[in-house]
Amino acid sequence: MSIRVLLAGGNEISRKAIRNLLEGAPEVQLVAEGDTFIQAMQIIGKLRPRVLVMDLYMGDQRDVTALSAVSGLIGPRLLVIPLWNDDEPRSLADNFDRVQLLNKAKLATELIPAVKSAHHKQMNLRREDGEARTQPSNP
Repeated sequence: MSIRVLLAGGNEISRKAIRNLLEGAPEVQLVAEGDTFIQAMQIIGKLRPRVLVMDLYMGDQRDVTALSAVSGLIGPRLLVIPLWNDDEPRSLADNFDRVQLLNKAKLATELIPAVKSAHHKQMNLRREDGEARTQPSNP
């Protein structure tokens, strides 16, 4: 079973480098790319990726607005690549349990393990949710 990934935002050069990393991993299926936050949201609704790799500072949305909208969806875990690794992105990520920050300088070694980890966490959440729904409720 491949890990369905959506890549969103960033400039074309950054996306190309990230695309190459994702496509080089046989267990990863890059299902789509979105230039803007709005495109990413539409793609999530249609293709239901398990993991979203996105630039925190997209042109049409940014920071907490983007994170709150995506983290509220039932669906992908979010791997965020901030332009700078400073306190603002860290504090934003700390507020959302589905969000993990990635360091741009370390993407070559950390992206695929982070995608795999996010996918496993997503699958575990789905299993727990399914078990909770099948458990009889106590009166």
